[in-house]
Amino acid sequence: KNDPNPLTTTSTIVKSNNDPNTLQDNNKKNNDNAFSDSNPVFECYDAWNRRDMMLAVECFDSNFFYQDSLYVNGPITDPTQLQRHWERQAALLPAQSQLVVDHWVIDDTCNSIAAEWHVERKDGTTVPLTRGISLYKLNAETGKIKSGFRVSEMLVKPSKSFADGLVESTKRILAISRPSRRPSRGSKDATIAATATTSPFDSSIVEKYYEAWNRRDIESALDCFVDDCFYQTEDPVFTASHQGKEALRAHLQQNDDTLPRQSRIVLDQVVIDRRGQGTIATEWHLKVGGVQIPNLRGCAMYTVDRPTGLLQTGYDVAEAPVKIPREILPSLLIPAKFLFR
Repeated sequence: KNDPNPLTTTSTIVKSNNDPNTLQDNNKKNNDNAFSDSNPVFECYDAWNRRDMMLAVECFDSNFFYQDSLYVNGPITDPTQLQRHWERQAALLPAQSQLVVDHWVIDDTCNSIAAEWHVERKDGTTVPLTRGISLYKLNAETGKIKSGFRVSEMLVKPSKSFADGLVESTKRILAISRPSRRPSRGSKDATIAATATTSPFDSSIVEKYYEAWNRRDIESALDCFVDDCFYQTEDPVFTASHQGKEALRAHLQQNDDTLPRQSRIVLDQVVIDRRGQGTIATEWHLKVGGVQIPNLRGCAMYTVDRPTGLLQTGYDVAEAPVKIPREILPSLLIPAKFLFR
């Protein structure tokens, strides 16, 4: 009652999987069976929301690795630097804003965890440009976070006219160097099969989707989704929402028209929630002709329709192509008041 900082009484909250308009306390309600108070990622988010960055950093292992893809400086490995980085980030946001988790993914061992999140003001409205996905690995011996990778919305997004213009110009260029036909359903096109990547993970509906896309078998890729699917993309070319299979088909065809046939999405990590939450997260990067393309990594979060086992929603975020130095964050305090208002 007399606490000068009201954030100290607020725990990390997660949106209900059943009602997107209802906020529930992650400690006691809808995620009891999937997440415990002792989990270091939960504790880190809870401390962050109370602006206790020193305590948040204590959730990391002594030998940790943390990369925020919005910044040019590279990974953070020093606790003091991570604390300072988070303090500067928090200073840019509205007072008493909270990090809200929409979806958790926790694997069988609880050693891999993913979160889709956004930031909300005190009144519950979403702060613009603050959505993203983070993937973590834990040290099984210490129980603390040993690595984290964070991707978030781009501050400057491509327009639809830019994306359409790029697709048309790229189609003309690629038409010279590749066959005009697309592989049919289940096709074993020799040029595609020869460079296909083998997944190191157990088979899952998400991996079937990626494998079909890498073959450019769009119909098989669509078979991985329910008819009323909802897919959101956040990347340097396409930033849009796609409702239903027909909209998703158009998006996949645009991607096929834009990317070289030799390009592949390689899965670095797949986190499958086995505890009844119906969520799957991936960390990926893009290769063209076997060469990894710089600044084209990302994360995606999927929800699964339990009756069918097919994908219901997808949120795919690529790292920002234009990055900023962490050191300039203090100078952004005034612009942030307009950017995040």
